[in-house]
Amino acid sequence: MKSTNEVVARCEAGEISPPMALMELLMLTPDADVVGALVDELGRRSEGAAAMSDLFHEQEGGCRRIADMLNAGVDRPPQGATVEEGVAFCRTLFDWSVTQSEAASVALYSLGSPELLLAATNEIVELLRGYGLLNPQTRVLDLGCGIGRMESALAAQVQHIHGVDVSGEMVAAARRRTAGLSNVSVALSSGLDLQPLRDSSFDLMLAVDSFPYVMQAGWELAVAMFREAARVLRPGGELLILSFSYRGNREQDQKDARALADESGFELLVNGALPFRVWNGEVYRMRRGELQSARHALSSRR
Repeated sequence: MKSTNEVVARCEAGEISPPMALMELLMLTPDADVVGALVDELGRRSEGAAAMSDLFHEQEGGCRRIADMLNAGVDRPPQGATVEEGVAFCRTLFDWSVTQSEAASVALYSLGSPELLLAATNEIVELLRGYGLLNPQTRVLDLGCGIGRMESALAAQVQHIHGVDVSGEMVAAARRRTAGLSNVSVALSSGLDLQPLRDSSFDLMLAVDSFPYVMQAGWELAVAMFREAARVLRPGGELLILSFSYRGNREQDQKDARALADESGFELLVNGALPFRVWNGEVYRMRRGELQSARHALSSRR
C-alpha cells in the first residue's frame, strides 16, 4: 500500500498530476481536514506540493464530498462473490455514486469538478484522434458509459456512439446529458454480455475506466467481454481499454491483456502505455484480426 509520502513524491516528480495525488491521498486518509493540512504544510516546502495545496483549496468542496463518499463504504466489493454478485455490486455502487456527484462518480480524480473531468476527457479524445480512430463513418460502442461524457465529447466526430452501462441511474444521467445529440444512444446492460447488439456492428469499442470492474467481477467475465468485443466489432475494428484493473500490478495487467487478446483473436498494438497528463490511466489498444473474423463466419454457418 502506498504511503502519503510516496504519493507526494510521485506528484513532485511529475509521475502523477495534482488531481490524481489528491485523490490518492483522500483514499489513504479519507479526512479532508487531514489531507488539507498535509498539503498546506508540504506546500511551504516544495513547488510540487504547493500545486496540490492550491488545487485542494480551489476544489475543497469536491474534496470533502470525495471524502464523504469514501467514508460511506459503498465502494467495498464483496469478497468471494460470483460474477453475478460482482455485477450487482457495481450496479449498486454507481446507482448511489452518481447521486452524490456526477463528475466524481466516473472519475474520483476529477474531485467532483466538471472542468477537471472535461480536461481528462479531452486528453482521451486527442489520443483517439492521434490513433486515427475518429471519422464520420466510425460507429463506437462505449462499455460502461457512465454519465455519457465520451458520448458528448465524440458525437460531433463520429457517425454514431452507443453507450451501455449496468447502472440505471448512470443511464438516466447519460440520456439527460446527451438528449440533444441525434447520433447518440444509451442502453441499460446486464453487465454479463453485449446482447442484443449485432455482430460486426461497430468500428471501435471503448472501455474508459470501466474494465477494472469487469476484472473485479472475475476472470470469467473478462473472457466473456473479450469474446463479445470480438463478436460486435467488424473485421479490423479496435478495442481500446483505458485502465485495465485496480490491483496496482502493471506487469500482471500487461500479461493478462495479452492472454485475453490472444484467446479472442485480437492483435495487441499498445500494451499499457501511459500517455495522459491529468489521469494515469494505462492504454491497451487491440485490433480484431482477420482470423477471428473467419472463425466467426464459419461458426455462424454451422
